[in-house]
Amino acid sequence: MDSAKLFQLRRELNEFLSEHPNLRPLQKRIDDTLKKAGSNVDNRLLYFKILMQDVMSEYVERLNQLGDDLKKTVTNLKEISDGG
Repeated sequence: MDSAKLFQLRRELNEFLSEHPNLRPLQKRIDDTLKKAGSNVDNRLLYFKILMQDVMSEYVERLNQLGDDLKKTVTNLKEISDGG
């Protein structure tokens, strides 16, 4: 890939991250992971797959926690509405 195309892709990524700053930590993890993997395409794909599995596990764990919190809140609201 030529340097002009890489420059454009990097600029688009920076614009996207400016619009979605909450994704900057994830992008840093991706960048760090790919640096560790080196330039070998197979290594990069493997490292990236592992990273995505870790991220998905974190999201599932967080989603489960939010579900538990929601159940507790609903239970508390029912108790309040029933007179305690």
